[in-house]
Amino acid sequence: MNARRKKIRKLLKLMMAGSLTAACLAPFGAVSAQEPAGNTSFEMDKIAAYDSGAGFEAGGTEIVAYNWEGKRAYSTNSKEKAIDILDLSTLGERDTIERIERVTIEDFGIKNFTPDGITSVAVHPSGAYIAAAVPASPRTNNGKVVFMDLNGTPLNSVTVGALPDMLTFTPDGKLLLTANEGEPATDYSVDPEGSVSIIDVSRKMLSELTDSDVVTAGFGDVAIPDGVRVFAGLPEGKPSSAAQHMEPEYITVSSDSKLAYVALQENNAIGVLDLTTLAFREVRALGVKDHSLAGSGMDVSDKDGAADIKPVPLLGMYMPDGMAMVESGGKSYILTANEGDVREYDAYAEADRANKLEESIALDATYYKGFTQQELDALLADGAFGDDKKLGRIHVTKAGGWNAEKGKYDRLYSFGARSFSVWEAETGKLAYDSGGDFERVTAEVYPEYFNVSNSNNEKDNRSDDKGPEPEYVEVGQVAGRTYAFIGLERISGIMVYDVTNPVSPKYVTFVTSRDFAGDVEQNQAGDVAPEGLEFVPAEQSPTGKPLLLAAHEVSGTIAVYEITAVRTFADMQTHWAKGEVESLASKQIVNGVNEREFKPQAAVTRAEFTALIVRALGLDGAEARSAAFDDVSEGKWYAGAIGTADEAGLVGGYEDGTFRPEERITRQEIAVIAMRALKFASGGAAGADGGGEGGEAELPAFADAASIAVWARAAVAEAVNAALMEGLPGDEFAPAAPANRAEAAVLVYRLLKLTGKIS
Repeated sequence: MNARRKKIRKLLKLMMAGSLTAACLAPFGAVSAQEPAGNTSFEMDKIAAYDSGAGFEAGGTEIVAYNWEGKRAYSTNSKEKAIDILDLSTLGERDTIERIERVTIEDFGIKNFTPDGITSVAVHPSGAYIAAAVPASPRTNNGKVVFMDLNGTPLNSVTVGALPDMLTFTPDGKLLLTANEGEPATDYSVDPEGSVSIIDVSRKMLSELTDSDVVTAGFGDVAIPDGVRVFAGLPEGKPSSAAQHMEPEYITVSSDSKLAYVALQENNAIGVLDLTTLAFREVRALGVKDHSLAGSGMDVSDKDGAADIKPVPLLGMYMPDGMAMVESGGKSYILTANEGDVREYDAYAEADRANKLEESIALDATYYKGFTQQELDALLADGAFGDDKKLGRIHVTKAGGWNAEKGKYDRLYSFGARSFSVWEAETGKLAYDSGGDFERVTAEVYPEYFNVSNSNNEKDNRSDDKGPEPEYVEVGQVAGRTYAFIGLERISGIMVYDVTNPVSPKYVTFVTSRDFAGDVEQNQAGDVAPEGLEFVPAEQSPTGKPLLLAAHEVSGTIAVYEITAVRTFADMQTHWAKGEVESLASKQIVNGVNEREFKPQAAVTRAEFTALIVRALGLDGAEARSAAFDDVSEGKWYAGAIGTADEAGLVGGYEDGTFRPEERITRQEIAVIAMRALKFASGGAAGADGGGEGGEAELPAFADAASIAVWARAAVAEAVNAALMEGLPGDEFAPAAPANRAEAAVLVYRLLKLTGKIS
């Protein structure tokens, strides 16, 4: 076996062990990978649950991480200052999740350190070990990161910044990052600087790590642009530098592990951290959302008893909590859950209701695109900001919008945007915002429980604050499409959007396992207040289907949702190959010819079938070159696939040096290629000497057996005896007949089933 073929086989093993869904779609349908053809039905069903037993609002579960090694989940338990290790291997067999172990911070024996709960947990990308973030008590002291093996055995701990609120590994597994929020003491006597601690976990054994291996990146040396919220005017003698006011909340990392994007929630900003220099490159102000515009309205009163979603003269500060990243078309995008947050301490509280500021409000239409000055003046004259059923109850900040010259608030800023947004990672430009979708959808689905809180079932309860409060966003691929899952903390549910095209997301569904008829405080309301979400791809799932784990802070429970998404085509609904085609389409191995049709009877070319086999084997990621055939020119869409298949010994050409890529492939030809692919995938030699000739299988007694070419007889026999192919009506094999799209798809489906690569 030559060196290149060894490299291809190594890549094959790696890719077959992982996902079969990340594939180029062009050959079997000529449709952009960004928008796969075919409709997708999407369902999420709760199949299991875990109850920490912590009770109401005790933080029994907050963040959950999944490890495919052993099929376990790791959940933070703030009440017990512990990590709960959960057994997910029985999912699909039983609907309750058992706890294997509970590892407390005391188990680590950290000297001279008093813990204050556990805020986050993460699994190393290799699946080899676990890390958790532990704030100190008091929280203004430096916190810790603790490491443990998969069974919860303590391995080590190191010191990080104050109040590590979230941690994550870089995709390459070399660095561990913690978002150190650095909140002040309630009397503002101490205000630690916000920062990100960076731990290099690639150069030493975990047991050898010390505090000297931690680099902490702060904001003292980076420019803070206008629009980033820093707080002057604190009580005399209180700390008030910009670096102290930066409060990192969440981190997401680029796929190349070179840049980290840090949510600065209270600052309404995102920091860009260079992971090569270990310093912040810039801080980006996120700006505001103009709620006066149609489509971006919201309900602002908790006293009108109605879902009154409409444009209002407020500027929403995005103030994201959870974030995620997606890539599309060669660009990276940041998804944010725009929760909002308020600085509220004994020594300083920034929020007040609009009715308390009514006499100091004189809005300027310059800041609002949806209202004229005349309309704004009319609202003021009518007393809208003093009326509890209109604008009087909404909470706004006193730390912005003040016009010193006028001695009035000429604009009002509210907390959060009640939405999720998509931002260009490179530029920071807003590419999409979900507008008023969250309130609109929940009002339609649960009209009697619109904007309820996570502590009661009172309708409209949270309209004057931050509405449904989007807390967390997670992304995952299902059936060849990318979905965003956004947890709504207050009403307790998950919004699902198709973000395959990140600049044009599409709403899919809203899912909740909360029982609105039950008493929340008595733990009779099911799953309440999703805090953390974890997507599990199908190939790592105990059930063979994608999962979403949702950790609920108030109820102290974890809900496990199984996701079923099937790509369907109008012309396959009664076709004999419907199941196989839909299965492969859902795994992004085959595609339709357009949004509605698969065209099962259409012929398949030699190039198309070769590309299909290469894609099914996961070889389209190989460093392909153009094949050495006279009629396969470089630059053709199929050149790389044919080159890869040729190097792997899966295909051959004709004696005249051609491949004839545009010719229809015959049934006996697909049998030969399929058997070579089977042997290749099974670790045997492909090529002419192992791809069919000299086989021992007995050829079935087809009426036209004599017409099967000598070079294909063994392969046809093997394919039929392995149930990869079968004869046609009339007891014929029809070896020279063109293979159609349905036959090709079914053959590939059976091949993958036989090799155990799909269930």
